[in-house]
Amino acid sequence: MNQDPTKHNDTDEIEIDLVRICINLLRALKKVWPAVLVLTVLGAVVVTFLQQKTFVPSYRAYCSFSVRVINKSTLNDTNSLYAIYYDKDLAEQLDKTFSYLLSSDILTEEIKEYLGEEYVNGNIQANCIKGSNIFVLNTYSNSPENAGKLLNAVMSVHQDVAEYVVGDLEMDVIEEPIISNKPYNTPNRIKGIMIGGALGFVLSMGLLCIYAFLKRTVLNPEDLEKYLNMPCFGIIPLFQMKNHRRSPFFFGTDIHEQSEFSECIRGIARRVEHAMKEKNAKVLLITSTAPGEGKTTLCHSLAETFAYWGQKVIAFDGDLRRPSLWKCFEIKDKVMDMESVLLGKAPKESIICPQENRSLTLVGNTVVVEKSTVIIDSPAMKEMISDLSEEADILIIDSPPCEQIIDASLFQQYADCVLYVVQQDRIPIDEITAAAETLCHDENKLLSYVMNGVQHHVQGYGKYGYGKYGGYYGRYSKYGRYGKYSNKTYGNKPYGSYSNYTYTERSERGNIRR
Repeated sequence: MNQDPTKHNDTDEIEIDLVRICINLLRALKKVWPAVLVLTVLGAVVVTFLQQKTFVPSYRAYCSFSVRVINKSTLNDTNSLYAIYYDKDLAEQLDKTFSYLLSSDILTEEIKEYLGEEYVNGNIQANCIKGSNIFVLNTYSNSPENAGKLLNAVMSVHQDVAEYVVGDLEMDVIEEPIISNKPYNTPNRIKGIMIGGALGFVLSMGLLCIYAFLKRTVLNPEDLEKYLNMPCFGIIPLFQMKNHRRSPFFFGTDIHEQSEFSECIRGIARRVEHAMKEKNAKVLLITSTAPGEGKTTLCHSLAETFAYWGQKVIAFDGDLRRPSLWKCFEIKDKVMDMESVLLGKAPKESIICPQENRSLTLVGNTVVVEKSTVIIDSPAMKEMISDLSEEADILIIDSPPCEQIIDASLFQQYADCVLYVVQQDRIPIDEITAAAETLCHDENKLLSYVMNGVQHHVQGYGKYGYGKYGGYYGRYSKYGRYGKYSNKTYGNKPYGSYSNYTYTERSERGNIRR
């Protein structure tokens, strides 16, 4: 495959894939639903608190009265039917003009003069009962006493003010003034809780929708085919161990058994074997964008599979910063110091671990190498890789991730071809293609890629479907346990913490402390 794996049509526009957005939203909701619940409850609590904090009690006083026009020319007229309709028309007219009267400077000045105060302490409202000449007058103030005083003042002076607009009229009190001793505007706590909860839920779902829209990770092999310009070599299901431990390493299943997982591994191994034969290649480099995507597990599984088929296989742990291949092979009570071997301070046999199947050998390392780039790019490493490739039918190198460090690129000079591991729905597509480009800068050695940790319910696999799977391959910080590092600064612990293991160069008893 002599293709440029990072070449794709730059004119392609970002399509709005509603299915992808919904899947991202559901997966995000499944992961952070406690946060959504907390934000919903927090919204309810905040709104309820603000209700109580900003609550200013307001007391109401009210009375009802009727309005009649005094027409002196027809004062003794016994025909009152006309007067009733006239009064209704007048009431409608007053209803339209009462808001003006209540807010007019004339009424305000009359009320202040009546109360003997410099300002009106409260609000005044009046409503006409539809189809009648009856009004309900309401006054609101910060205490029952002030509301009652304001109501009496309005009842005493507003008739004189209204006469300026409509002429002579008469007001008859139907219901004596009533003063409430309870606040008229008591907050509705249930309503506040519902509103606050709804606001919190809408806010959290809005943030999730934005996240789902902007998230551009790999959900199925087709997502990467158009960017890497090559087909996927296969998928590895998300495997669930029986004890449900969340571990980045795969231990509990024999890949030679008839299982869905082993079928996936064998299918990938066949494609790798065929591609390497076409290239007349013997050295396979396995890497990924970030830590924790399953490259070490794949390296171990492919080595076991090729050895089972009768080929002589050497699995080489090239991750000198965080060696872990020995865990997959369950090597115990043995210190393997690759740096000392390459510097001529230890025999080569100290890092070679033949397996029960004599066609499979591990060349491992258990000691963290701080300046790994110097070791990888050394003539001693080149000679070791060359000698091992002569001894084996297939040499598989488990290299570090290639996103932030150059170790994988340095190992590429010794490899004939590269197999890339991509974990489903984890790393943005742009980061994957950028990392893959670093492996293909000089020449195209990238065979293809493998999708790891695939869940059947996320999205259809198309031609890569293998049925239903479940499981886990481990979680890390942003992308893994390597922490933050650069190509120039390594420090004492270049990859952050090393899981539950503490490495030493050598202990007095020659064992690794755990």
